[in-house]
Amino acid sequence: MNVRKRPKLVIALTICLLPVALNYILFSWKMPGLVGDLNSWMGFISNYSGGIIGGIVAFIITKSQIQAQKEENKINRMIDQLPYVTKLRFEINKLKENLNSIKRISEGSKGIQDLSTPSELAKGLSGTLFLQGILSERRYTPLFLDKLDKQIWNEVHFINDIQLQTKVIETFNTFDNIFNTLQYDLPRKWIRLDEVDKLIERLKSKDDKSITEIEQLRKYHNEYSNLLLQNNIYSNKKHQVWDGLFQNNFYFETIEEVSSVIDEKINEINILLKTK
Repeated sequence: MNVRKRPKLVIALTICLLPVALNYILFSWKMPGLVGDLNSWMGFISNYSGGIIGGIVAFIITKSQIQAQKEENKINRMIDQLPYVTKLRFEINKLKENLNSIKRISEGSKGIQDLSTPSELAKGLSGTLFLQGILSERRYTPLFLDKLDKQIWNEVHFINDIQLQTKVIETFNTFDNIFNTLQYDLPRKWIRLDEVDKLIERLKSKDDKSITEIEQLRKYHNEYSNLLLQNNIYSNKKHQVWDGLFQNNFYFETIEEVSSVIDEKINEINILLKTK
């Protein structure tokens, strides 16, 4: 038996056997050089053993108090999460409402295929024809959705469950990208791009340009380049987002999974509150 793994047993045996050992060593065998009589040694042993027992009792009490304080702190940390997870619960509900709105919009169009497959008019065309295609495509039009409250989602450090923290971060990143993409007003941006293109052509047609007109031309060129880049990026992103929505059944299962974990956390905290 490894005594190091059983310190309590060693202490108990020591307390029980020490008086026996002292009796035989000091008094029964009458060790050479022993000073003092039985009464004096009994008084010493009483004080000595009383100090040891008192120390052990104090240690046990202190240890139990520290353990109780740790448990109390753990419970308090759990309870401190309640305001945050409650606010997060409202955000999850908002997220569900947004997804339901998106699904209704897709079902209210001419057909799901109108959104899952772009028309030929909206592919590979430029100028006015492309603009007409953009305006006729439901997948390119902006959707008006409730914005997620980033401040609430960014307070994820209040959650002391690492797995739930990870789920919350992944959920926010996924749907923040989806909602921002769907809210991007691509038709209006293409209209502005067409306007800037005409302004550039008008300024370029002038033979003698003033310094102000040259500056305007440079400014319009920059605006045109930035708009074209953004529009191309968001055209592709809108396709990817809609494809992802249809392929994943609008992510309802993902949201329900996160929602159930948050509900479990809220119930757990409420149970702790009742026991305090």
